[in-house]
Amino acid sequence: MKAYEIVNAARYMIADRNEPYPWPDAELMFYLNDAINELCRECLLIFDNKTPDICHVSVTSTQTDYALDGRIIMVVRARLASDGRGLVRTYAEKLDLLYTGWEALYGRPRQYLFDSSSKTLRLFPMPTTDDTLHLSVYRMPLNDITLNDKTVTPEIAFHYHYVLVNGILARAFAKPDLHTYDENKAKVYKNIWLETLENIKREKARAGYSESTFTVSGGAI
Repeated sequence: MKAYEIVNAARYMIADRNEPYPWPDAELMFYLNDAINELCRECLLIFDNKTPDICHVSVTSTQTDYALDGRIIMVVRARLASDGRGLVRTYAEKLDLLYTGWEALYGRPRQYLFDSSSKTLRLFPMPTTDDTLHLSVYRMPLNDITLNDKTVTPEIAFHYHYVLVNGILARAFAKPDLHTYDENKAKVYKNIWLETLENIKREKARAGYSESTFTVSGGAI
């Protein structure tokens, strides 16, 4: 579905057909973007291992920490271009137990740490040569959809497009205005929306795409 088709479907559901609209086009488009972003953040719907700005990181000798693109939600896989071997995700607590002063150790990186709050990836041990890091990630949409590009199709898979209508409705009926706020409808559509999120998570877990699927146990370097 095109973005405007999803917005039009939501407008039809709220019976908002006479101008001036209580919910302007720009507002419903904002709700659409918000719903898409929540879907991606909660359900990990956009996998990417190709977009250079997202997935390719220049590695510099003696530099351990790298700021990743803020649209990245989860790093699924990391490998160095020089040999193609995957790095193992690890955690500071584990390294503290295994290696005294691990922050100062150097060599070919074999593991990485990822801080999802700061979107920072740390290589371990410290690299001694320049390289390129190739990432496979789950991410947010590359761009929000605007009224100027409302004919674009959301990046998420087609079979999730119509459920976005419920996300828009949950937000629309919660708008604090005399002609828009409807507590009962806002509650109904919010519950439908949240149940949809949980169903998608269960669907992905059954399909083997949960985070644990990609977790590899670390070993000694």
